[in-house]
Amino acid sequence: STPWNNYKYTVFRKDPSATTFTPIATTSLTTYSDTSKIVNSNATRNYVYCYKVLGEGQYSDPTVTKPLLNNSQEKCAKAIDLTAPCTPTLTINADCPTGMVGVTWTNIKPICSDDVIKYILLYKPTIEADYNVVAILSGPSSTVFIVDGLQLISGCYAIQSVDSSNNISVRSPDFCIDNCPIFELPNIVTLNGDGVNDFFKAIRVRQIKEIDLVIFDRWGNLVYKTKDPYFKWDGTSIISNQLVSEGTFFYICDVFEPRLKGVVKRSLKGYMQVVK
Repeated sequence: STPWNNYKYTVFRKDPSATTFTPIATTSLTTYSDTSKIVNSNATRNYVYCYKVLGEGQYSDPTVTKPLLNNSQEKCAKAIDLTAPCTPTLTINADCPTGMVGVTWTNIKPICSDDVIKYILLYKPTIEADYNVVAILSGPSSTVFIVDGLQLISGCYAIQSVDSSNNISVRSPDFCIDNCPIFELPNIVTLNGDGVNDFFKAIRVRQIKEIDLVIFDRWGNLVYKTKDPYFKWDGTSIISNQLVSEGTFFYICDVFEPRLKGVVKRSLKGYMQVVK
């Protein structure tokens, strides 16, 4: 037998709207990958593309005419989209006192995101925590997520887009917001039953997990303690079970505030005047 050698292959492709094949590449290899990115939108995702190969070869016998051409069979297939959509750009507007968080995002590169079908919104309560899915929003125009009335707003958000072939984008950078805790104590209590300053209690409390409050008289005797940030002390001593006398009292209060980095302790020291 006379040895045969293929030395060049021409690859042809017929696009969905075409009636004839068009050459798209030549190679000396026996494999070829079409990297022309023919799939770039939902409209073209289900199109069928057909291919065939024309091989050029020769026998080692110099008396045989060359080149000899050999057409392959035609092979057709649907294009598969393997390209993930672009990562959306995330922004957050928050109103801490009202507990409102508004998350919005946009696609920065429509060319690689024109077949987005949904978004995955992720949330974690602290910097060190793991992300969990907080919402899945269908439709490319669903780019707003608002939640209101939150007791705590701290946390980090991120977003991913998903295209019609279920390719998922790279997760966006973290966008983190913190709480705005408040805990303030007065410096006077009037135990006269007039409805004004009748209790020693916090003037303002917001986003406080717990406190550790102790109150002493001027001789260092403990008269009250609590862990409830919404406490109301009526002046009764926990030792004698009687109303304390007028005078100056001192307090130490550790306030535990939920923050983005976790629970943070803030220590308060001060005094108050008890008047009857």
